[in-house]
Amino acid sequence: MRAMILAVVLVLGCHKPAVRRFSDRLAAMRDKLVTVVRPAGAPGTVNVDVKTLMSARKARPRDEPHDQPQDQPAPAPSPSPAPAPAPVPAPNVTVTRIDASKPTVFVLRGQTHGGKDFCETHTTIEACNAACTSMLRQNAFTKPDANSPKGCACTELDKGC
Repeated sequence: MRAMILAVVLVLGCHKPAVRRFSDRLAAMRDKLVTVVRPAGAPGTVNVDVKTLMSARKARPRDEPHDQPQDQPAPAPSPSPAPAPAPVPAPNVTVTRIDASKPTVFVLRGQTHGGKDFCETHTTIEACNAACTSMLRQNAFTKPDANSPKGCACTELDKGC
């Protein structure tokens, strides 16, 4: 804990303050807002004086690089560009779709309490999950025998069992 306090003191002690403080910037912004925004008659409403806002905006120095000085003449307007060429029509493309993929099946695999593996195929994942749930639900409250399923899972495959 002492080392952390010592590190904070050293960092703050060696920190060189900035030339312009952030609080000065906030105070300048507050002064500008106070001259433009003043409370209206009803409580909770604000009145914005647009004339003061525009005069303050015109009075600010123009130090942005994209502004041009006033004593330079405006550039001559460029001649009107030539009309754009007509777009080339897209070529006609014929697409023949072939569904040559193997149909997907959902395989239910599991093992019985006797150690024997079993496998079933289903067309949808919902049917596979329902079959697995019903198999496990049958022996939920009874003592399982060797042929009752111990666990099962559904997997999507291209071929069956």
